[in-house]
Amino acid sequence: MVDERRVARGTVSVAESSGRPFPPAHPDVQTFIIAPLASPTHVHGWICLVGNDDVVFDAETEQQLLALAGHVGRIFELEHEIAERLIAEAALRESEQLNRNLLEHLPHRIVINDRQSVVRFCNANYARELGCPIEEVVGRDAFRFHAPELAAAYHLDDQEVMASGITKNIEEPYDAGGVKRWVHTVKVPYRDARGEITGVLVVVEDITAERDRELQYQQAEKMEAVGRLAGGVAHDFNNLLTAILGYCELLAEDMTEQDPHRTDVLEIQTAGRRAADLTRQLLAFSRKEIIKPTVLDLNNVVTGMRVMLERLIREDVKIVVRVTPDMPPIEVDRGQLEQVVLNLALNARDAMPTGGTLTIETACLGPHVALVVTDTGGGMSPEVQARIFEPFFTTKPVGHGTGLGLASVQGVVARCGGRVDVTSEAGKGTTFTVYFPPAAAQMPCPLEPVDAERHLTGSETILVVEDADGLRALTSRMLNRLGYTVLTAATADDAIQVCREHPEIDVLLTDVVMPSSSGPELSRQLVDLQPSLRVVYMSGYTEDTVARHGVLLPGIAFLAKPFTAETLGRTIRGVLDSSQPQS
Repeated sequence: MVDERRVARGTVSVAESSGRPFPPAHPDVQTFIIAPLASPTHVHGWICLVGNDDVVFDAETEQQLLALAGHVGRIFELEHEIAERLIAEAALRESEQLNRNLLEHLPHRIVINDRQSVVRFCNANYARELGCPIEEVVGRDAFRFHAPELAAAYHLDDQEVMASGITKNIEEPYDAGGVKRWVHTVKVPYRDARGEITGVLVVVEDITAERDRELQYQQAEKMEAVGRLAGGVAHDFNNLLTAILGYCELLAEDMTEQDPHRTDVLEIQTAGRRAADLTRQLLAFSRKEIIKPTVLDLNNVVTGMRVMLERLIREDVKIVVRVTPDMPPIEVDRGQLEQVVLNLALNARDAMPTGGTLTIETACLGPHVALVVTDTGGGMSPEVQARIFEPFFTTKPVGHGTGLGLASVQGVVARCGGRVDVTSEAGKGTTFTVYFPPAAAQMPCPLEPVDAERHLTGSETILVVEDADGLRALTSRMLNRLGYTVLTAATADDAIQVCREHPEIDVLLTDVVMPSSSGPELSRQLVDLQPSLRVVYMSGYTEDTVARHGVLLPGIAFLAKPFTAETLGRTIRGVLDSSQPQS
């Protein structure tokens, strides 16, 4: 009845009334009338009048009760509406607070411009970028905060978006207080409640970090590609350079100082050495150069190179060396460490064309052992600083630099777990700080003087195994000139036969990678034949290839191509003078 929103009247007998669940003092009910308490949208309950003593509820009473029920229903409806409105207002306030917090804490700069490019809304990040409070930004146009040309460009972009109704994405550089940054700007047509475009919503995101990571990834890909190229040609190129440099050395030794062709031979030799340096730098920054890390004292290396640096650096450049005593040793390939010092010193020299001061220092900076190289040159712009470690990037004229010096420095340092930082300011010079991790061992290996002369000659018998005919002949001539008896073989099978026929062989000098066998396999077979045989491996392949054959382990003699007669003689002599055979 109540659900159907209708009135009901009736009578109840005394017996029925006494059985109803009324309060104890409630009089007997003989008549009743019930009406729903309803509003247009809800039924809230019911109202009931009861009577006795022959009270009759007529139509007039019914109308009065309906009117009362209607008023009460509207009161319930109003209360319900107020409660719902309060809940909605609280939810709206919570939503607005959430949106406000999002807008204020997003790293983006957000602004809404009207059709005249006047700011109607902006978040704190946008106002902070302009250096103003929000209330000073809202109500003003772009011409108030930007140069006329830039403000006009912004206004034109806004008009284009509003006219087309299409979202526009822009990536562009941005000058943030003299620092170049990159931003991604999204401009969206802003519509009112009727769907009409009334302005532009602009969201600006700083993507400098993402762009830097992308450039680093591209740089890494470029270095990997160059590294694969360098590794692919290294073997053949090193074999060629060994022949070029070796035969130049032999020719120069046979010529007198007055020979008119001696200068030509020396020029060829100089070019060959530069080519060898170029190959070594390519392999260094791509981390494929063969290295032999040892525990070294950085101070000894730096001070030991001073004489050489003074010969290479012009007289108008003053060299200052300052070392910090009692520093922890570092573990790095000695040749590569010297190359790092040399490359940084030559880079500093070239930065001071009219002279200046080159300062080389060592220091303990936090947990690191640091090499600090400073020049008083003209400094570098931020654009140049961003590219200095790129392979082949150079600011020098064509023919005066390969662009690999700093790239190889970074490759060497990264390979031993360090890093390179650079600080530079136009007109105030440049400082390179190289951070090396300290070595686990605390006692550095004794450092030989760079120009120490060692006894190179001998009369022992050497077996040279090399599949390249030219290199085999060249190596034999070098060793013959040093007084050794030389036997040769082009293949592993030939070498085994020669060894059986000549038990007097003292040293096996073998290529690591050969067509039918490998140097280590051959050496194991020959040592079985002659247990006292000493072994020297040689190769022009990259480290990863040579390492697979296990010849870079400590205690194994290895000769990297290209090599000179002096390097060859020192290596052979060192193996012969060692107390234990090496295989």
